[in-house]
Amino acid sequence: MNVLLFGVSNVGKSAIGKRLSQLLEYDFYDLDNEITKEYNMTLTDFLNIYVDDYNRHKRKIDLLNKLIKKSENSVIAVSPINYKELLKPYLNRRNILPIVLKDTPQHIFDRLIFSDEFDNVYIDNEYKNKHKQYYLDEILQDIYAYHDIYQDIKSDFFIDNRSIEQSATILCDLIKNNKPIKYAVDIDDILYEMISTTSECACMYDTVSGRKIYISLNNLYPASYNDIMDLVLNDDIYIQLPTLEDLLSFNFYEDYLNELSDEVIKNDLLQKYDDINRDFQEDLDEYGLLDDWLQYEYNKNLDFAKNWCKANNIDYEIRSVFEKQHLSSNL
Repeated sequence: MNVLLFGVSNVGKSAIGKRLSQLLEYDFYDLDNEITKEYNMTLTDFLNIYVDDYNRHKRKIDLLNKLIKKSENSVIAVSPINYKELLKPYLNRRNILPIVLKDTPQHIFDRLIFSDEFDNVYIDNEYKNKHKQYYLDEILQDIYAYHDIYQDIKSDFFIDNRSIEQSATILCDLIKNNKPIKYAVDIDDILYEMISTTSECACMYDTVSGRKIYISLNNLYPASYNDIMDLVLNDDIYIQLPTLEDLLSFNFYEDYLNELSDEVIKNDLLQKYDDINRDFQEDLDEYGLLDDWLQYEYNKNLDFAKNWCKANNIDYEIRSVFEKQHLSSNL
């Protein structure tokens, strides 16, 4: 099988692809490196000589086809292809597994490297950070543009700033076990944002790039002009996350008390609950029920977050153990 890794520049196709090929015991090819070998020139020269954009990408696709024929089992890091019609013939072949690698603009920016006219790779963090907003905007626009080009690819993997080893290991497991490879958000991340924002500070979630924009009504945390324009121009891909008030609208504590089997404890706690000046967690602790309540509260909040994701057609997964005290500190 040939695994084709797609994605925007600097998302991690080459690094993850190389490690994935080792884990799968497949051949590895980097399309950009193969271009320099095939044409005996640098990528800069390839860009300058083949100035017609469509023709240049057609040459890249032709070379990709040669690599696919060259090896029955390979991982190929495919540099961005600008034309959907050139990709289409390669997306439904039985021996090909195309995967789009994704990450947030900030995470991609953190990994950003440069290359000179001789294809020598170098790091310049001072220059990069000086022009941070420019590069973040460029990365975001690339994500949107290639989202349309790659939208027919059914498998996508959200790196979420995982290490090369973590990403490659997860992909290897999914491929070997023939499991679906689908972009999914960390449900605990969604839940954390819900309990961290209020009606005065909304969190707008980008369903394409995974980034978040915070809109503060009291202007304590003003969004940048670029963020506001992005929200306006791409309002169809943003969705507002529920807030702390939405969670508090469900009286989970009273539900918990009503489910207690000990009638004496239940009635005592229900009576104390009517006193708004009391700390109900201290009351629970007196009966040795605090840990039980925190777990109950976490499960209820988690169910709320899951149901919200389902209602908005957002795939989710549980990637980490969330410390439930983080929840209770805000509730």
